[in-house]
Amino acid sequence: MTLLRGLAAGPGWRSQAVHELAGLGINAEASFPLLRLMETIRQVAPEFQVLSPHAPLVSVDELNLMTMLRRAALRVAPEQRGDLGFSMPVALADLVALCGDVLRHSQVSLGTRPLLAATSDLGVQMETEDMQQITDARTMRPTTVVSNEELTYGIRRIRLAGPALAGLSDDPPAKWVKVFPNFGEPFTEKAKYSNPVGRVYTIRHFDSEATVLTIDVAIYGPGAVSSWLERCKPGDRCDVAGSRGGFEGISGSVDCAVFVGDETALPAIESILEELSGYIGARVFIETADERTVHEMARRAESVKWLRRRATAEMLTNEVAAWCSHNRNVFVWAAGEATRMRMLRRTLVSQLGIEAARVHTVGYWKEGAADHRDAAAG
Repeated sequence: MTLLRGLAAGPGWRSQAVHELAGLGINAEASFPLLRLMETIRQVAPEFQVLSPHAPLVSVDELNLMTMLRRAALRVAPEQRGDLGFSMPVALADLVALCGDVLRHSQVSLGTRPLLAATSDLGVQMETEDMQQITDARTMRPTTVVSNEELTYGIRRIRLAGPALAGLSDDPPAKWVKVFPNFGEPFTEKAKYSNPVGRVYTIRHFDSEATVLTIDVAIYGPGAVSSWLERCKPGDRCDVAGSRGGFEGISGSVDCAVFVGDETALPAIESILEELSGYIGARVFIETADERTVHEMARRAESVKWLRRRATAEMLTNEVAAWCSHNRNVFVWAAGEATRMRMLRRTLVSQLGIEAARVHTVGYWKEGAADHRDAAAG
């Protein structure tokens, strides 16, 4: 239950919960249904009692949630009113079944007990506004390439436009969209229902009046989407889904904010820095494969340290840990290769003792994996 609470809490707790779930055999991609379940419960039933990850007690609602998940894992039909004490919408019931499949395949064992009386008779449906937000995040928005220019070595700035982008948001900073290029194949009914190929990129800027979306794309390694974005020209078409995620702010009062990443995290870090309060000092550590990527950021931090990426993750972790060891009242936001992010988080939380809620790490990509997904990204 503590891990489910973590998924429902702030970004730092969410990252920690995702990493702990991996120890139970539930990888980052498989944890997505659990994350969506907690988000949907919060939307469906605001009065549902999910306690703090620190809480020593368990609410009746949480106990019923665990029973619900166990029944789903065992494929036991839910009671007429649903295990949560209210009539579950189809969207939530489907998520429950999906989470049951995740737990069953990972062989996570859950205890048994009878259902307890619900705390209140909610009997509600999902709010229309919340459903619209979920639908908007998944809607394919047709766009046309307006421009494609080199921002710095290995990074291209691409602007996409189209009336379908109306309603998109880049607030909070570091929100992301998924881009699905039109590779030029003739449109067929079969293609309409097949799974399109897309990749996730951080929004750099969105002009709501002109409906122009700007993304900065790190070009690294072979890949159909990356190659298309590198060569796309004005008039080329692609679909965009989103936006989602985003920087959720700094937890508590800190002396400094530390931002860590590689080329793929630069758009997010620069977006966050532009919105960061001037009262908070910022230090940045960027790992890059080529020194030609080094450039001056739009908003100056107190310090920016560029590191040459090595075969192992120790260098980046050691650099950040060395600074944080003398400045522990910090908030750390880090994004990049998933394995390196796990090592960094483990070092800062387990070895240096920095509060877990103040260390937010996201695996933007994973060595050897295509279209890696990390629930901590939102």
